[in-house]
Amino acid sequence: DDTVEEFKEMVDNEKPRIVIFPSPDNPSSQVVPHEMVKAFMDVCNERKIFLVIDHAYKTQCFGKTPAYFSWSPNDYPYLVTIHSNSKWCRGLGRRLGWIEAHPDVIDGMERTQQCSMLCPDTLHQMAMTEYLEQAMGDGSLKKYLDDSRTAYKRAADATVNAIEKHLGMPHLIPQGGLYTLMKVDEDGDGFVKRVLKNTGVLFIPGKGFGSTLKEGVRISYGPHVENVGVIEEGFERVAEYLGKNR
Repeated sequence: DDTVEEFKEMVDNEKPRIVIFPSPDNPSSQVVPHEMVKAFMDVCNERKIFLVIDHAYKTQCFGKTPAYFSWSPNDYPYLVTIHSNSKWCRGLGRRLGWIEAHPDVIDGMERTQQCSMLCPDTLHQMAMTEYLEQAMGDGSLKKYLDDSRTAYKRAADATVNAIEKHLGMPHLIPQGGLYTLMKVDEDGDGFVKRVLKNTGVLFIPGKGFGSTLKEGVRISYGPHVENVGVIEEGFERVAEYLGKNR
């Protein structure tokens, strides 16, 4: 309730035209609760503000998906959802995806894009179209998504277990996506630099995602879904180094 009231106060004071957030989130991999999103949507509808939800990690939700994952702009005209092919099919860098919104919004976005940037290259568009048509036709797309979600969940669990076993630092339990956050109780920039230099293990400084994460680091388990042993090895190195330098 406090969060919703703070949200109302923010939009009334700042008068934004758009409110945007990701779910599952980057960098925390947390899923925003349905009740909160419904309250935000009601506020935005009343004030004619567009609520934009970035669903880049939607297919990598580890638990029960909230109802708003299935919302349609037909029901909420001020809803815009962004979807990416770069995460679920590992199409990184190809910039292929889609948007669901009211037709007038889509028309305006197309006009803006045509004046500001070129479309993704034709070869990758053709390759993705061919893959989707075949995978949806033979049923392999669903199996791939299920297998991929299971693999990411396994990597997420391995990461959490390694943090608890080797470092014991405060951390979040991923609810989806590719990441988690860990509190290091010191400046995140300094922690990242010295750990990388002495162990070869790379964390991402948290403050790039906001000042509240100044003493946090982001951990990506995405690159190691097929070899979770690397995750364990990395935390062992970090624990050994920190143990010698405390």
